[in-house]
Amino acid sequence: MYDSHGNAVRVDPSQLRKVKGGYELMEATLSGPSSQQQKPQQRRASGIPQRVPAKIVRPQEARVQKVNMLAPRTPHGIPSTPDTVQSKLSGASTRTISVRRSPTTYWHGIPYMHRLFMKLAISKGWEVRKGAARVIDEEETAAAVKDAFLEETGIRLRVRELGRPLPILAFYSNREMDGVTQRQKYYIRRFLQELGYAKDFPLVWYSKKD
Repeated sequence: MYDSHGNAVRVDPSQLRKVKGGYELMEATLSGPSSQQQKPQQRRASGIPQRVPAKIVRPQEARVQKVNMLAPRTPHGIPSTPDTVQSKLSGASTRTISVRRSPTTYWHGIPYMHRLFMKLAISKGWEVRKGAARVIDEEETAAAVKDAFLEETGIRLRVRELGRPLPILAFYSNREMDGVTQRQKYYIRRFLQELGYAKDFPLVWYSKKD
């Protein structure tokens, strides 16, 4: 038997007897599209299982967070302090002054609380006692706290009288600010917490008050 293209095809005689239309029907069957050439709609209609392509799952790329490399960086837990102050002019008007560029000397610090200094010195074992009664020498004890802070951080604590109700415990001036490292700022913040101040207690720029 030959198909519609003239190619010889071997057919089982038993199959010819079971097909109505005999040889002509077999020719139509042989010359029709094969099961592999059927369209997907014809294969679904005939009940032939259709191969489902495997779903490719691609891993999602991690979202990259953009960082401004020029922005000033402050370690976690260290509130940043603006490098500007508000100066009063005549009347109610004010102007913003950059302490970095100002010819006036500004000190970065907090109001000095002597009793907190003494309390910290006693808790650290830095107090200086004198005489048989072992009375605390407050002046030398305060100096001992400053020496311990200088040895640990490289920053010299200074108490400045700037014409305000309380002296100012100054950590550094605007002349020294560019040389202060982030690690030193961390030590300053930790020292304030040891004195009893809140973690986010603000440091302020102070100048001598006229």
